[in-house]
Amino acid sequence: MKLAAIVFSLIFSLFAGSAQAQSFKNVLLKVTNTSNAIYFAPLAVASHAFPNAMFEPGTAATPAIEAMAEFGNTAPLITDLTAAGAFAVTAENAVGALAPGESIFVGLVVGPGLDYISIAGMLVPTNDGFVGLNSYQVPLNSTGQITLGMDGYDAGTEPNNELRSCPGQPPFVGDPLDDPNVPGNPGLNGGVCGTGAQGSPESPLIHVHRGNLGDLDLTGGVSDLDSRVHRWLNPIAKVTIYY
Repeated sequence: MKLAAIVFSLIFSLFAGSAQAQSFKNVLLKVTNTSNAIYFAPLAVASHAFPNAMFEPGTAATPAIEAMAEFGNTAPLITDLTAAGAFAVTAENAVGALAPGESIFVGLVVGPGLDYISIAGMLVPTNDGFVGLNSYQVPLNSTGQITLGMDGYDAGTEPNNELRSCPGQPPFVGDPLDDPNVPGNPGLNGGVCGTGAQGSPESPLIHVHRGNLGDLDLTGGVSDLDSRVHRWLNPIAKVTIYY
């Protein structure tokens, strides 16, 4: 929190002596993982103008959203948001992925042109799922707090085969975004050697995630995820904004 305070002080110093500085303020966000067994990769968190949304359901994912949703890489998304005038940071748990029941705090600057807040971070284990908050408008002329639910979204960039690995198969080599499988399973639940659970063709657009299907076969079946463990219903997280 000391580092965040220093950063905010430097930002405000840029506006020193101007009336505009009085319109900007710090806000604190508390993001809590409310799932049973889904972990959150680092979160991209931003305050921005309304036209510059981090993501938009019903539209195709940008390459930056794809990188975040498939491999947990927030750097391209932070770069894109910053270039569009947003105040954007990555919130990362110091001890690894944000586990179920855990919370993380992050600070933002809000003000004219930075009055909407968005959040996105990969859901693990999924193929291209992410937890998201889409453009919540922060009151600039009042103080208080509000708690919002956050849904799981599907980036629409990779089929949800829910596969991990199978003994004897060679490891994937190449661009991680070309790997069709689930990139991690922090809880170490689930199986191996599934055949693929994607079923009918999926929407190529960002949409509300169906949740993991999973199965009960730890050495085969259609999925390498456990239906008793890895399923969820939205909302999958909550965020409290102190403004």
